[in-house]
Amino acid sequence: LVDRLGERTVWIVLADDDRISTRLRSPERRVVTVRTGATFSRASQDEFILDPARADHFAWILDSVPAIGIVHAGSLGNDDLERGPYSLHALLQALMARTERPRVWVVTGSSPFHAATAALSRALFDENPGIAGRCVEWNGTDDLLPDLSCTDGAFVALRGGRLRKCVRALERDIPRAE
Repeated sequence: LVDRLGERTVWIVLADDDRISTRLRSPERRVVTVRTGATFSRASQDEFILDPARADHFAWILDSVPAIGIVHAGSLGNDDLERGPYSLHALLQALMARTERPRVWVVTGSSPFHAATAALSRALFDENPGIAGRCVEWNGTDDLLPDLSCTDGAFVALRGGRLRKCVRALERDIPRAE
């Protein structure tokens, strides 16, 4: 959460509960919550409803909200493919169509279903170097904010307030033209 000095930053949080939005919200940080539904709508200035598998729904939100960060926690609390991997894929499709892209944090739990979402997030970030992102395996109780402010590494797991594993992102070796 590297907030610009003197500026109020905007974050988009895709989650069907308020645990992450509540932790992020502050006088310096506006949080726009995105919940899942069958159709697209804007419930209020700070809340959208979208079909999580539709990239165009994510694009409409990105056009409306000048966010510096997106927290994708759609799979927390459920094992629904549309809210987990399909939604993450739709979000990244919408981001690839943009020239300015906010940083993305994919927040998962520790079940086998969430492991699949985490693996997909790593693959999508590796294959799309124009999108900066990280995956956080969260138990739902530890303080998530310190990890969201960290930009090194591609994957972390929080257990008892401590990082339990961290894998640094690979750097691309781009051959030089001779």
